[in-house]
Amino acid sequence: MANIEVGAADDELRLCLAVEAARQGELRLAGQQANLQAAETRATSVLSWAVTGLTAMAVLALDQQHRTLVVPSAVCLATCTAACISVLWPKEWHTTGYTRADLAKWKIESELDLRESLASGYETCTAENKVEMDRIARMMMIAWMSLALAPIAGIIMVMAFSGVRV
Repeated sequence: MANIEVGAADDELRLCLAVEAARQGELRLAGQQANLQAAETRATSVLSWAVTGLTAMAVLALDQQHRTLVVPSAVCLATCTAACISVLWPKEWHTTGYTRADLAKWKIESELDLRESLASGYETCTAENKVEMDRIARMMMIAWMSLALAPIAGIIMVMAFSGVRV
């Protein structure tokens, strides 16, 4: 019967796990970076629509007769704009890799120490990025909802002030 290769075991397994944990941490951080870029792209797109609509509301508000009608829509669009700006505002964000200076600060006595420190650092960075991504998701939900509510608010105001009954 032939021997089956089982890979690292016993003492070697800890190093193997540390190497794999660091690799997985790098993959998670790269995935988070892609998610951040996608969210910022969406925020930029929604922001352009909101600013365009807000500009139109400002022009309509110049006419005293329409000023009251545009307020609810303008508030929705201003909320959307603020939420998008919050997403796009510079933030603390962790990416893969460490500088030589960062590594020099660590108390490293072996490759195992290095790999475990990398994995631990990536785990911390991933957790901190997740907190920021959760905030971004909430802001994007606010942005989309307020953008969607803007025309509804405008229609309701026009119907209310024009005497249309539903």
